Amino acid sequence: MSWFSRFGRIVLARAYADWNAHNVFLTPLQASGFDPIFVTTYFNHNNGSTMVKNAVDMQIAVEATAVSCNYANIKTF
Repeated sequence: MSWFSRFGRIVLARAYADWNAHNVFLTPLQASGFDPIFVTTYFNHNNGSTMVKNAVDMQIAVEATAVSCNYANIKTF
């Protein structure tokens, strides 16, 4: 958080992941002031390979758009 605060006051701090797979990071993130946002990961097993897909990028884009429209005082993402 101290590194990010060089760019200004931190208003929102969120971390996006499938927290079922990365739960070891939950406590340190929350202790640092981050809100964990759960995003489901999908696994597709096809022809001996496994495809992993999630919608983290889409979730971040949607929430960044909503924040930019609803909080005019936030200028940096």
